[in-house]
Amino acid sequence: MFKDYFKCYKKQLSLKGRLSRDEFISLFVRTWIFIALFLIVAILLLMLLLFMISTFHSTPDTSVVSFGIITFLTMITIIGIVFFGFRLLVCIIVRRLHDLDKSGYYLLLPLFPPFKLYLIYLLFFKSGNSHANKYGPPPSKAT
Repeated sequence: MFKDYFKCYKKQLSLKGRLSRDEFISLFVRTWIFIALFLIVAILLLMLLLFMISTFHSTPDTSVVSFGIITFLTMITIIGIVFFGFRLLVCIIVRRLHDLDKSGYYLLLPLFPPFKLYLIYLLFFKSGNSHANKYGPPPSKAT
């Protein structure tokens, strides 16, 4: 069971291959939902733990230390979630650009403000190549 699960994520984290527009939009939305849900869970857990510490600790010294440790661990968790989500987004955007026969370097277009809309157009609206290109064969249609 876990073998298939990790195989799926290994493919999603690859920079090789192509991703059709429909697959891209689906993965893009699911990735943002994944990031948002995990961040909400991490923040709620932080709030719960801090509430428990403030309610049940009697000495201020242990409360301060506990607050610091829990806050630090939560921040590390949030950074990890954001890093993993960002990595996943970069991979699916590069694979979508490959479907358009464009280099992954097109991901740098948002650094130049006039080109942001062009990148959005490429990713969400332009159809991919129907023939094989230097990045591989066209993505198969889901049935």
